[in-house]
Amino acid sequence: MKNYIVISNNTIHLEWINEILSIQGHKCLTLRYEDREELENSGKTFTPDFVIFDIFSSNFDEECIRPFLNGEQQSTIMLLTSKSNPFQKYYFKKFNIINFLYIENDVHSFTEALKGVKPRKRMKPWAKSVLLLTVREYEILRHIAGGKTSKEIAIQLQISKNTVDTHRNKMLQKLNLSNSTALVNYAIKSGLI
Repeated sequence: MKNYIVISNNTIHLEWINEILSIQGHKCLTLRYEDREELENSGKTFTPDFVIFDIFSSNFDEECIRPFLNGEQQSTIMLLTSKSNPFQKYYFKKFNIINFLYIENDVHSFTEALKGVKPRKRMKPWAKSVLLLTVREYEILRHIAGGKTSKEIAIQLQISKNTVDTHRNKMLQKLNLSNSTALVNYAIKSGLI
């Protein structure tokens, strides 16, 4: 029997995963992102072997992951996501998350994925400057590396061109770089893209 914490604001996801884990004989604690205090204390009162974060839920925040990475008893973290989510590499690089569960899977495939979960390994840490990038900055960086202009990126992401330029400038400042070419080179060399 393993201990799981499942964190989601999607009631269907919570109930579905809880049912699958219960059938397999595992103990499961389900939490919602808005229950910040309970979420922060859950690792102290319930020692999870695995923590599943639903990253499509409202109120998901990367900072929810940190307490489970930095605790004395490090849990294996899994992200519930979609197969088409382009940010899997981002979470792998930033948090060393290697286990992804897909909402498109049927019960059998989901159960098999749970059986194939790999424990978290220590990796060489990234430069601290890279860890400062947000998901949105990473998304814009991928588009910049793909050769898109600020206007093209703005249209695709349905934001203003000024917002794209602001994100680009913030990345340049955070990484202490002078232009977009240096930004793309840095991203390639660091393995971000």
